[in-house]
Amino acid sequence: MKHAEEVVDRILYLEGKPEIARYDTIAVGDTPEQQIRDSHSLEGKGVATYNEGVALCIETKDAGSRDLMKRTI
Repeated sequence: MKHAEEVVDRILYLEGKPEIARYDTIAVGDTPEQQIRDSHSLEGKGVATYNEGVALCIETKDAGSRDLMKRTI
């Protein structure tokens, strides 16, 4: 949760508007195996999103945001 707060703070610092409600749906599996698969899928999406963010930060020369994103990966 701490990292999410840091990301929101960075967005606000850059005069952006955080879109908190755009998170993916969290699935609750019926079995431990399904729970692990669901969790793995969500984590994979999160990693892909952060990697895209890092690439965008490099492209726009935003070292502060890049460092924030890289701490999560």
